[in-house]
Amino acid sequence: DSAGAIAVGARHLLVAYNINLRTDDLTVARRIARAVRGRDGGLRYLKAIGIELGGRGLVQVSMNLVRHEQTQLHHVYEAVRREAERWGVQIAGSEIVGLMPRAALQKSVEYFLQLENFAPELVLEDRIAAALAVRHEIKDAGGVTETGGVAKDELDTDGGGLS
Repeated sequence: DSAGAIAVGARHLLVAYNINLRTDDLTVARRIARAVRGRDGGLRYLKAIGIELGGRGLVQVSMNLVRHEQTQLHHVYEAVRREAERWGVQIAGSEIVGLMPRAALQKSVEYFLQLENFAPELVLEDRIAAALAVRHEIKDAGGVTETGGVAKDELDTDGGGLS
C-alpha cells in the first residue's frame, strides 16, 4: 500500500510591464521604482525595481502587476510618468513582457483615449468570438440555422455582417 499527496497552487495573472527612461542614471530608476511600488507606500499589488539597459543609454523601471484588476496598467504608467517628471526625466517607451489579459489592456485604452462609448462588443475579435460561441451551442444542440449555424440575431439585416 502507498499513499500520496498532491498540492495545487494558483495565483492571479501577473502582468510584466517595463517602462524605459531617457537617462542612464540608475539611481533615478531605483528611486522611481521605490516611489511607485506597493511595499514602499506606492501602488498596491505592484512590484518594481530599477535596472540598467546595457549599451542603450537608458534605464528601466521593471514591474510586475500581481493583481492587474486592482492596480491597473494606466495607473502604473501615470505614476511612473509623474515620478519621472519630478526627476526631470522623460519616458522613452514601455513594453509588456509575455502575455496579458485583454481586460488589462482594454481599461488602459479606455483611459488614454477617453472613450465615452466603449463596450467589449465594439472589439471585432470579441464580437466574432461571441458569434462563434453561439454557433457552437447550436451545433452542440443538434440544430443548424438557415444562416449556416450562426443565430439570426447575431447577424445584421443590412448586409449579413455581425451586428
